[in-house]
Amino acid sequence: MTDVTKFHMENPLYVSMFTWNLNRKTYDSMSATQKKALDEHCTTAWSKRIATEWAQRDFDAHKQVSAMKDGRTIYSITPQQVALWRKASEPLKKQWAEEVAKAGYNADQVWAELIESLKKHQGLY
Repeated sequence: MTDVTKFHMENPLYVSMFTWNLNRKTYDSMSATQKKALDEHCTTAWSKRIATEWAQRDFDAHKQVSAMKDGRTIYSITPQQVALWRKASEPLKKQWAEEVAKAGYNADQVWAELIESLKKHQGLY
């Protein structure tokens, strides 16, 4: 990105979610060796291992950009701007809650568990 922009927002708002989805019929049709490989590597520990390295690259890139003295503007958004972003996302959260309820879950409980997990792992913004 350093080749195409000189403005950089310094806030931890970037999130990537990668999923590997496999239906039950396909999984059941795999050999024991294939199932073992999936079961041993599709874990929270592996996710953390991969995400940690990815995050470290982001932190390293941030340091590199911060050190550049070529007219770049690095800025943070204000708490008031964060509040506006949250307000703007309310319709999306409402839609999400409706879909969660349709799937048979308690959206408030799911949301509360997400917030608690983010707090636990210092990921709440």
